[in-house]
Amino acid sequence: VMVVQAQGARRILDQDPERAREALRAIEQTGQTALEEMRRSLGVLREEAGRADLAPQPTLGDLDALLAEGLAVEASGWKGEQGTAMRPSPPTARFFADIARWAAGRGDLRLDFLRLDGRAIAFQYRLVHGDTVWYLKAGYDEDHGRWSPSIRLLTATLRDAVEDPTTTRFEWLGGTERYK
Repeated sequence: VMVVQAQGARRILDQDPERAREALRAIEQTGQTALEEMRRSLGVLREEAGRADLAPQPTLGDLDALLAEGLAVEASGWKGEQGTAMRPSPPTARFFADIARWAAGRGDLRLDFLRLDGRAIAFQYRLVHGDTVWYLKAGYDEDHGRWSPSIRLLTATLRDAVEDPTTTRFEWLGGTERYK
């Protein structure tokens, strides 16, 4: 809308300056309204969508419960329906659980959660060793999709990686999706 209004104002600026001013006032009002709506949405998002929880990381004692919680989140949506989630396939779930135990014992496992009222709504499974982060799996509760919980958690993870002076590589793994 604002682009159309600006184009109209530019076209009539010389012939009808008063109408151009009206168009500019409308652009200003539209911009202010959009900014207010964005701020309101971000406020609701901050209040309702939870926060990205990148720590503390699991110990071997709490690993099974956290991994089960994360696998349940990952399998709850389209990944579960399409068969790409870890949990529905016992061999795949066992494989990722074995890697999690091995990596947790070395201090290299990261299970990250975004929580709302204490309940996980997004989950990431990644490994960190030396200068490299390996982003293995992620999922989110589609009931909260409007808040982009997986993107919020990924943003916190990327921020964490960028702020860590020892991290020089972030490996996405998997296919060649555009976001990678």
